[in-house]
Amino acid sequence: MKVAITGHTSGIGEACFNYFDSIGFSRSNGFNNNKPTDILNNLKDSTVFINCAHGGFGQAKMMKAIFDKWRNEQKHIINIGVTKVSVRCWELVHESYSVEKLAAHAMVDQCQSLERKCRISNLCLGVVENYNGIITYNQIINTIIYIIDREYEIKEIVL
Repeated sequence: MKVAITGHTSGIGEACFNYFDSIGFSRSNGFNNNKPTDILNNLKDSTVFINCAHGGFGQAKMMKAIFDKWRNEQKHIINIGVTKVSVRCWELVHESYSVEKLAAHAMVDQCQSLERKCRISNLCLGVVENYNGIITYNQIINTIIYIIDREYEIKEIVL
């Protein structure tokens, strides 16, 4: 299994990048999820895509773009998302963070409602350890492994 990850140089993305056999896409290596074509052209033999970097509305754009590319393939898209964003979270990041993350969540819902072969999972998180939260990177990685290893699609898990 080869994993492609956006936002691979910090936080959740970096933890996943260091754990999985993966390729990473971040601004630091010339990729921007607001310009998904560059990422899509460099996926190589990836079978799992972890859509982690939010970058404005880039996470929603990336979700739609990877879905369009993998829609008819036996692959798996995992969006690192939220079901809602508490005031504490957006104060830690910025005010529009909640709207940007919820846009990605809405895009996941739309893609899940369409006929497809690829699996799509939304891993919804609360406050993570890099913002002094209780959800650890190891818990996130273990949950991703759980999602990938199922014989069926897990549409959403909330931690």
